Amino acid sequence: MRVPWAIGLFGLCCSTLAQPVVQVDTIRAVQPWPPHEEYTFPRLVSAERSVQTASIDRDLALRLLDVDLDSVAHGHLFDQVWGDTITGWLPRLNYLSWQVRRPLPEVVEVEFSAEACGVYCEGFTDYLLYDLRDGAYIGDDSLFTAAGRAMLADTLKAVWFQRVSDHLVQLMVWSAALPDKAVEDTAAVGEERQMMESQIELYQRCLDERADRGPYILGMTIEPGLLRFHVARCSNHVEQALDELDPMSIALPINTVFPLIRPDRQSLFR
Repeated sequence: MRVPWAIGLFGLCCSTLAQPVVQVDTIRAVQPWPPHEEYTFPRLVSAERSVQTASIDRDLALRLLDVDLDSVAHGHLFDQVWGDTITGWLPRLNYLSWQVRRPLPEVVEVEFSAEACGVYCEGFTDYLLYDLRDGAYIGDDSLFTAAGRAMLADTLKAVWFQRVSDHLVQLMVWSAALPDKAVEDTAAVGEERQMMESQIELYQRCLDERADRGPYILGMTIEPGLLRFHVARCSNHVEQALDELDPMSIALPINTVFPLIRPDRQSLFR
């Protein structure tokens, strides 16, 4: 038997009267089989922007839950993610948490954190921005002009390359300072040397692999006077414990990126 949704309501505070009022329902459902985990998901509600918030809700459900809200029954919202004990299908998402923010009067920012499972389970965070004027997802292609995207990519690549290179050089300095193997190679020194060698290999490989295309940008978030770009880590699943630069983000002043933004989106930041 499926557990009915329990709806919790809280408001997104508005700093000015000009902002449209947007509220967020917390949709809750309990996994019908052990371990009976509770899953939650946001639903945006606005009398002034009902069409726009409905569009945002549909996009969020498709991106995170692989569900079309126009066709799925309410009790089946999490069917694609919480597994099935009968077929032995393991949960696709072991957990799912989220935050909804209002960084600008006409922008909604949704951050999801979850653990995705396939061959192995691995945590991830998605950063999603939406324009309340039309309900559209704000991505690189819809926020920046073509020329702006190219300039931004060059800037992010340069900052990222310098940051990783500096860390790699520091690791090499620390590695060189370790006692010579012929003089002293205790278990502790040996483990430290092995770890540093693995880290040096990790970051050198990362720089080589991304020399042409630069870092992969996971998403953007908006902070006062800043646009922050979240960068994919250098390490794979096995190497994750070695990656001291994870998580990485690059913050650029709004004044720097504003000329790169499409004219129809620039008003969002004024």
